[in-house]
Amino acid sequence: GSISETTLVNRVARGEKLASLLRARVSTVMEEPFPVVSGETEVQRVYPLLEEHPAVLITEEGKIAGIITRADVFKLKGRA
Repeated sequence: GSISETTLVNRVARGEKLASLLRARVSTVMEEPFPVVSGETEVQRVYPLLEEHPAVLITEEGKIAGIITRADVFKLKGRA
């Protein structure tokens, strides 16, 4: 599963207390897992995934090796 800033903001907006969420078990707060792609995947193929998810996990040799977030893509666009 995953927990993002959006997860917490949405739950607080629905009336939950942030202090209560911060004391909760991860399993009760988490949402669906982030998508996973290989480190060999082209960044342009990750972009559509980020339209639906706040982050994409990167694997190398079957293990999580990194994460790409929406903010990372905005940084790349600023350099282009």
